[in-house]
Amino acid sequence: MRQTDFSTVITCPEREAMVVVRGELDLATEPPFRAELMGCLTRRYPRIGVDMQAVRFMDCSGLRVLLACRNAALESGATISVRRASRCVRRLLSLTDTEVLLAI
Repeated sequence: MRQTDFSTVITCPEREAMVVVRGELDLATEPPFRAELMGCLTRRYPRIGVDMQAVRFMDCSGLRVLLACRNAALESGATISVRRASRCVRRLLSLTDTEVLLAI
């Protein structure tokens, strides 16, 4: 059984939220991952960090969420960046040449 966990840690209410992701990011976990990130944008955090150190697997579904939320953030004047990426996350971002977009 796969288990994926998302938790949002508010480091400073007016400045930044940190979304901590553990487990696998794929088609099955895309909707809750998107909801977690978009929730931070809805609450108008100017900076959102995504801690991906404990991500064991990520496919293009997880990448799609990160890029879509990045675009939404830019439209609203916010930023989203990946922090402490696991090896599999770094590999996918490197292969797709998106690490610069997500300020890894």
